[in-house]
Amino acid sequence: MLSKLKILYPALSDELLSLLLENAITFVCDYCHLDEVDSSLNATLFKIIQEDLSKIDSQGLSSESAGGVSVSYTSDYSPAIYASLNKHKRIRTA
Repeated sequence: MLSKLKILYPALSDELLSLLLENAITFVCDYCHLDEVDSSLNATLFKIIQEDLSKIDSQGLSSESAGGVSVSYTSDYSPAIYASLNKHKRIRTA
């Protein structure tokens, strides 16, 4: 998976790509209550990393106004990512 990220983002360091991948895997495992990520979630991992990279570039800014000074920050992933993850989500029993 890391090798594919290197192809998509050759200008980024291996350390940054590894960190983004590790964070995405952790998020998916936590959200879906999984022990490991199945290969069927690879496309979703790529989307998560892509969104994380865009948040880094924009510093989390989702909208901005000038005169009235209104600034909004995004801290969540797109509904498409959650829709994909919900298909793989396991119910946790006590």
